[in-house]
This record gives sequence, C-alpha cells and structure tokens, in this order.
Amino acid sequence: PLRSAMQCDVNGVNACMPDLLCEVGVKRMAFAINDERGGTPFQRPNAFYWRGPGGGRILVFNGYEYLRANVYGMHRGFAAFCGGAQKLVDDLRRTNYALPVCLLQGCGTFDDNGLAVPWMAEMSRAWRENGAWREAIAAPGGAGHAGGAPPSAVAPLTVESLEFVSASIDEFFDALEQC
Repeated sequence: PLRSAMQCDVNGVNACMPDLLCEVGVKRMAFAINDERGGTPFQRPNAFYWRGPGGGRILVFNGYEYLRANVYGMHRGFAAFCGGAQKLVDDLRRTNYALPVCLLQGCGTFDDNGLAVPWMAEMSRAWRENGAWREAIAAPGGAGHAGGAPPSAVAPLTVESLEFVSASIDEFFDALEQC
C-alpha cells in the first residue's frame, strides 16, 4: 500500500491535502520545492506535522530542492558526491539542522527535469548492496545512529558523521518517524 507521497518542483498545495491523503491511507509527504519562482514555507530542511481543516494529519518533510544532491556532485558520480559532502555539512549547520536523517534528491544530469540515466540506478544499487559510504561516528548514539538523538546533542556534525544510504521514500520516513 502507498504510505508516502512526494511533490517536487512546484509550490502551492491546497490546505485540504492532509485530509485527502489521510482518506487514502497516506500519512507522510515530502516536498522538494524549486523556489526559483516561488517560496518555500518555513526554513528547510525540516519536518513538521500538517493538520488539514478536516482534522487529517500527515508528517511532512520540507526538504531541499529536488536537484540539491547534484549541487554536492551526485550528477558526477558517487566519488564526486562524497567529495561534496563538506558543502552539505556546511549547509545543514547553517540551518541548525538537528535531525539524524535528511532526504536529498538528485538525477543524472544537472538540469531541470533531468532524464533518468542507467548509471544512477547502478550507483543506487551499489549503495544498497555494498553499504557504500557507511561511516558513522564510533560513539553509540552518534549522528549516524538512528536512535533519534540530535547530532548536536551528541557530537558536532562532521563529514565523518554522515551515512549516505540509498533509500525509498518509505524507508526515509520510517527512519524519520524513529526520531
């Protein structure tokens, strides 16, 4: 069953969206708004609960724009993406981001509405099968730990504390709900 929804690019959602999604069993929604011609609600990335006028409530992740992983080099491959991880850390620090999980999206080209490319699927498969870059800080409960403690409460957010994982939107929300 469908448990999570995602809206990328355009901004503007009717206030009854939480009610409508709840009616069909969807309790979580991610946004990756391109704010070039519009605005984003609240500082991002962040997570919050949104209640509709009819009482429906969904967990929302208001993430970076849908090509943000490419800003960190994903469109050039995994090694380039890992090399760009310091910029991600800097961006998260700038917003005082405190959750132990964050959703990033990218595609194989660095342009609007980029095409799916076979090497991205292969890279994603390799992440899932081999663990890719799974370097969490050694201390139990550290920033890479899914235990829910904000990184700032345990240790400063560093490149070494990141854990890059290829995940479905449902897997991301499952981890976010553990926070």
